[in-house]
Amino acid sequence: MNKTVLDKLKTYIYGFDVLEIDVFPAEGDPNSFDFIDREEDEVIASANFDEEGLANFSTYNDEESQTGPLKRDVLINKAYTFIDEFYPRDFSETLCLSALIDMDDFTMIVFNQKDKKFGFELPNSGVSFSIMPNGTISHVERDYHKVEVIYPKSCITAEKAKNIFLQELRLVPVIAKYDKDTYVNGDNRYYFVYEIEDYVMEVGADGKLQTIEMFGVERQQYAGKVYLSDPADLYTLAGLTEDHMKIYESKTKKGRIEVWSKKNKQELAVENAELAEIQLAIPDTVKLLFNQDGGLLRLLSEDNNANATMVTAEQALKKANEVISEEYTKNKSTFQLLQGDAELHHYTNEGQSEIYAYRFCYHRFEQGIKVQNAEIAIEISAKTGSLLRVETDQVIFADLSMLNIQQSITIEEAAETYKKGLSMELSWVKDLENGMYSLAFVPSFPQTKGHIRCINAISGEPWIIDTSCMEEFE
Repeated sequence: MNKTVLDKLKTYIYGFDVLEIDVFPAEGDPNSFDFIDREEDEVIASANFDEEGLANFSTYNDEESQTGPLKRDVLINKAYTFIDEFYPRDFSETLCLSALIDMDDFTMIVFNQKDKKFGFELPNSGVSFSIMPNGTISHVERDYHKVEVIYPKSCITAEKAKNIFLQELRLVPVIAKYDKDTYVNGDNRYYFVYEIEDYVMEVGADGKLQTIEMFGVERQQYAGKVYLSDPADLYTLAGLTEDHMKIYESKTKKGRIEVWSKKNKQELAVENAELAEIQLAIPDTVKLLFNQDGGLLRLLSEDNNANATMVTAEQALKKANEVISEEYTKNKSTFQLLQGDAELHHYTNEGQSEIYAYRFCYHRFEQGIKVQNAEIAIEISAKTGSLLRVETDQVIFADLSMLNIQQSITIEEAAETYKKGLSMELSWVKDLENGMYSLAFVPSFPQTKGHIRCINAISGEPWIIDTSCMEEFE
């Protein structure tokens, strides 16, 4: 790798003397490099290269700046300077400023290329920057590959594309949170709404539909209401016995964490920080995370004692249903099991696939209405029948029993509200598998400047995505 390029990158690491920074190839990857603070012997930045040059660059200095925040134009110029310094002219001259996004803690600046015939932007074809308020570049990601565009022989009209799109439009009754951080006028309360289903992604220039199924995503189907067995104690379901002891307990912003094991901390050779990390699996332990009201948010278990015979999917489902019965029906909510292959596989060294667990996903329903973003995922070991994982959305515990679900407008009326604001915009769409671009019509809402995601089933108010943090450039 060109030493001059690595030396230039040192100057972008805030708060360090470039003479005190060493650069070494990353272990196992000759195209990646770590920047080391010689005094502390810590990695303070990293860079990765490919056949086209610098692919990404990240700095890890958490030290706060003594200056800043800098003005928007200054941040943009810093990105331009980086582009001019590290990327070839035949690439940098094709880039245009696409968007500036205020992420609160940092600003994201996106550059893309445009096609030569229509002058439309090519998404994911340039460079994106994450820049701190003081001007420190914390991350650079380059998407550049020599772009290949497919120009259509003919193109349908935007009106025809809209008609094709609307033929597949589906609104689904749900209970959803009017999130302040997501929607214009959001108030963080729950409402009965009609949600626009994400099924059609775009309409090709030739009129062909592009749906989520083409991206390997299936429409959600349910296997019906969950058969609830007699509830059992959670700790029993988690496999805890009289031989287990609580070796760690702590209250954090995430909730209350408990860690149980037959071994003490010394035998496990772990620190409190490892026990406190709910996503870190530790052999011979069971970790539980509860919310403030004692509801189970997470469970993580490592049980390697296999049975003589494998557990069947039916047996695993019975165990998962017992967890639902014990932990999640206290507020009289009902649950439906999502259809899908429950078997999770891993691969042995010989390349043979074997089942290691069954995964069941449940969705909450309230008064017969699906609750948005309210799922529980449960994994049962195929070898031991033990409870391995529980992952729960916080919405599972929200009290929605008094929510008004008496609709005032019909789905057809809500659809008309959506149709009035909808336009179809011709733009380039990138096929992530082959990297080629094709023209397609995508949904656009020029009047609201943000996509309509839901229609309130009582007031008829459209829920509009808040895009005020994003400034787009032509």
